[in-house]
Amino acid sequence: MVVFLAITSRHTVPAKFLNTIIPMVQYNASQNIKTWVYNDLDISMDVSRNKCVEKFFETDADWLFFLDTDTFMEPNTIELLLNHGKKIIGGIYTSRHEPYLPIAYKKVDGKLTPITEIPNKIFQVDALATGCLLIHKSVFEKMKK
Repeated sequence: MVVFLAITSRHTVPAKFLNTIIPMVQYNASQNIKTWVYNDLDISMDVSRNKCVEKFFETDADWLFFLDTDTFMEPNTIELLLNHGKKIIGGIYTSRHEPYLPIAYKKVDGKLTPITEIPNKIFQVDALATGCLLIHKSVFEKMKK
């Protein structure tokens, strides 16, 4: 299993964030999950994410894991997401400002509406923030067609 950990940031990478990445990479290694780590700094997050996808395709990785520098995860996050067996899966987190809603949406009457309650299990959404998002390579390959 090979995962490409794509770190995107508009500015420098905070030391506090690195203190979560190192244990994650070490944990992955203990679980036989090879982890590439790539950091792209760009003022434009969409440009940065696109660069990450390009670099991802230059590796032997099967999975792309986007992680933003203002998002802190447990060392076993990637393994937990992989264990669900989904081609696209993400972690839920809230906005930085009140009312601190999860950055996940469901379509209601054709409009994306913020989810206000988070179930204590995996659940489907129609849109999700990309700050903690795991995507299998086959998803991108289908998009190319």
